[in-house]
Amino acid sequence: MAVTSWPKSTFAMLLRGQTHRWGCEDWGLALQLESARSHVEHIAQPLEAAGHRVRAVLTLDRGCGNSSYLSLAEEYARAATHRRPVLAQLVPPSRHQAENVRAALDLYLQKGSPERDDYMILLRYDLTLLASITRWALHPARVHVASRCEPWAWRTYNCSNDLLFVVPRALLGAFNASVGVNLDAAKHAAQPKAWQHRAFRCCFHAQCIVHGSGHGCLNVLARHPAVGGVHSVGLLFRPPHTPAGLRVGDVLVHPAYRVASCRQLPADRKAAHRSRAVCAFLSNVSLVEAALGVRLARATVGGVCAARPAAAGCDAAALRSAALSAAETASWERAVSSCARRCRGCCRFVSVSLRARECRLLAHCDLSRVHDASDGYRSASVESVNEWARALTARVE
Repeated sequence: MAVTSWPKSTFAMLLRGQTHRWGCEDWGLALQLESARSHVEHIAQPLEAAGHRVRAVLTLDRGCGNSSYLSLAEEYARAATHRRPVLAQLVPPSRHQAENVRAALDLYLQKGSPERDDYMILLRYDLTLLASITRWALHPARVHVASRCEPWAWRTYNCSNDLLFVVPRALLGAFNASVGVNLDAAKHAAQPKAWQHRAFRCCFHAQCIVHGSGHGCLNVLARHPAVGGVHSVGLLFRPPHTPAGLRVGDVLVHPAYRVASCRQLPADRKAAHRSRAVCAFLSNVSLVEAALGVRLARATVGGVCAARPAAAGCDAAALRSAALSAAETASWERAVSSCARRCRGCCRFVSVSLRARECRLLAHCDLSRVHDASDGYRSASVESVNEWARALTARVE
């Protein structure tokens, strides 16, 4: 049954994780606001259009000053015909995911009036949704995890994706009791080097793999009497596709969502950025490939195309320089794609700069003789950009 056909209900979006994970520069703020807008567009607005009520609970563990908190709260509160209720509160910065999830749940349970809600949606700040909640595989009486993990991880220990949970009020107690649990803690104490004891039945506990993750939450939830087994836990999306050779840290591309990644960091800012620990593994990869990804790095060349007169019959006015927005320059993928979409008519080549926020559209360019530019331009033929885009799309189909 589609959520649009459910009895009129109240949904609470509970946000957890690092706020402003990618920092306080314009592009970092733009990334955070883009994710927030996707939550409103793909959760709040479709639910409200179906007659449901929606509110937001924001757990703020770090940020960029009061103005950043206010801007974030405003994104969740703004609605076409009303002000959406928002509860936002600062909490101490967390050392790992387990602490942050517990802080979020405690805020919701103690101050968020959960008795008013029929459903709680727990999701990360850096999760950008691409599919409406009307397309999720929801069942009104089940607790849901986002999806299975990649096939190898699912086969190994029933690994589940911990980006997103949907919990009906009747199972909120079971969910709360499952968070912070490692059912194999005794085995871990006896065999501390056996990673399985920190994964298989570990749900947002400090001992869980990947900094206290929730990849074992499905197994813990399934053992709770109120839930009733693995097959009683719903899966919202199909598993993410991970082709052979995909490096850790590449953008996680999925038809229903994407998450912020190291490839969205401008190459010259990695060393000083708060996410440097996340990206430390990229130290042996070239900065260009780390920021662009291998496919896009190969589709473009470093430098800017020299301007040349338009070919006969071409409309010279169509060949121009266009400004890119902060959101469009949040990643190389977005900037190159946005620039290529502007390239029409006689336009055959583009030159893009994140630093200058510029998109140059040209009819001619000798890519073997581009000019060096201090603003870090990358140039490409539109044909090669389209080939890159088709290859990227093929990864998620």
